[in-house]
Amino acid sequence: MADTWVGRLDEAAGRRLQDELGRENYAFKPQDHAWWNARGPDTVVTWYRSGKLVVQGRGAEAFVTRFLGEGAQRRGGGASERVEPTLRHAEIGS
Repeated sequence: MADTWVGRLDEAAGRRLQDELGRENYAFKPQDHAWWNARGPDTVVTWYRSGKLVVQGRGAEAFVTRFLGEGAQRRGGGASERVEPTLRHAEIGS
């Protein structure tokens, strides 16, 4: 079963994540309303222009643990506030 994790990144954190994923050979492609969409082992990661970061796939939890740590923030949250997963089940529709 695939997991989905939703959080927020500021611009600097989003660029650092993009650089790190590039070094890890994630495949990037353009996506509407997003800075980038990247596909890696067991995950698809999309960073939207709104600052929302969506991590999907069987490896979502491991991705968040490995790459985000303290860098992920809730909208309007402080720098040390960690984001907890907001979706832990399959969702149909929009």
